[in-house]
Amino acid sequence: MSLSVEETLALLSVIDEDNVEKQTAEELVNLLKSKNFGNPFSIGSALALLLEQPELICSPGQKIACMILLYSLFKSDEKHIHPFTGFFLQILASTPEGSKFGGLGALTPTERAFLGKLIAGKATELLKKTPSQILAAAVEAEEPPVGELIALKKKLDERQAEYPLYMKVGVSTVLPMPESKTPLRTTGPEVSAAKISEMLLTSQYDVLGDRIAPEFVRLAPPLYVAQDELVWLTTQDLSVFRPLFDTCENLPPSTPIEEAEALFVKGFDTVLTLSQQQAVQSHLENDYSFVLNAGLTPEKLPGLVENNPIIAIEVLLHLMNTSQITDYLSILVNMEMSLHSMEVVNRLTSTVDLPPEFIHLYISNCISTCETIQDKYMQNRLVRLVCVFLQSLIRNKIINVQEVFIEVQSFCIQFSRIREAAALYRLLKQLETGEPLPGGSSPNSK
Repeated sequence: MSLSVEETLALLSVIDEDNVEKQTAEELVNLLKSKNFGNPFSIGSALALLLEQPELICSPGQKIACMILLYSLFKSDEKHIHPFTGFFLQILASTPEGSKFGGLGALTPTERAFLGKLIAGKATELLKKTPSQILAAAVEAEEPPVGELIALKKKLDERQAEYPLYMKVGVSTVLPMPESKTPLRTTGPEVSAAKISEMLLTSQYDVLGDRIAPEFVRLAPPLYVAQDELVWLTTQDLSVFRPLFDTCENLPPSTPIEEAEALFVKGFDTVLTLSQQQAVQSHLENDYSFVLNAGLTPEKLPGLVENNPIIAIEVLLHLMNTSQITDYLSILVNMEMSLHSMEVVNRLTSTVDLPPEFIHLYISNCISTCETIQDKYMQNRLVRLVCVFLQSLIRNKIINVQEVFIEVQSFCIQFSRIREAAALYRLLKQLETGEPLPGGSSPNSK
């Protein structure tokens, strides 16, 4: 992943000290794009490496230029988070003490304010100046846009919550020499910062690759003793084989959080006891991230709903403000209708504001299921459940009745022989004529 000699020289020429003094930030960005580098991420990693090693950057203007060029390499918007967002936030949080131990060099108030504006998308006017002019501008008295940076950090945390823990740690592959009270004896001519940068970026070692992190080690799977043990080596259809090996299956959990994770996974397939449910819920209240670490996916949600609806409700409530909630709600809408699924949906609608299209789609799914089921006993039972569910939504003003009036009225007429359907039909007529509902409720839904 290291740069070629030509790419390194081209990059260093863009951030050359004389070049940075003469050209505006926008001109430097256009100059970098004109070089037609093959892999933008490699160039970004090289710029990040230079910013991590302040000794390799001769002037403050070059540091500002590296920040601008690194940010300009990738698009950052609502859908695409900048791949170096975590790096930028790490720079903003750096301290003077951090640089003494191989960390990032601390920023001056001016540099900190500018970088905050840059990654928050509020530095458009400043980019028309040269890096030196940006430093001379009166931005040192300003603080970075805290609100935008907090929102950016939250978005980054949601993205990184999907990653395994061992991928979130690591140290830089390049460490500066620590300060020494005793001068080092050197031989030969002094090597310039530019020459050191060139040697690093063109190194045969992968200094621009992943950080040094602990290796993820697991035991080799045991051999399966059977005549067709190695059939997968010669099979033509690999789609019929699914890896199910789990080396930790028979190992007892060693910590409370591991016990909660094991119980949570068990809840996908079996009904947990009351004490087991309480153990899982207590951890959910303190830290719901263990749910994702335990392997919950939208495809596994139906099993959790049917076996442990109370836990499913808590999980969905915790995930409500995350970007993954749409996938989970889509699965919930389209899963087979049952008492437990209606219990989960009813609890969600009374606790949080769900998208109206989600509720309407679920109502349509319930009605369709009642109409197509062949078993008369089960049909009558489900119709009763759906009617009670719909009355609850109407009386609590969860749905706009006018948007589903025709569909629900047709459903009531079709099953008018059932007492609950007749009661629901009378409720619709009361709403249509404007009569007050029992208990003094207004007939107008939201």
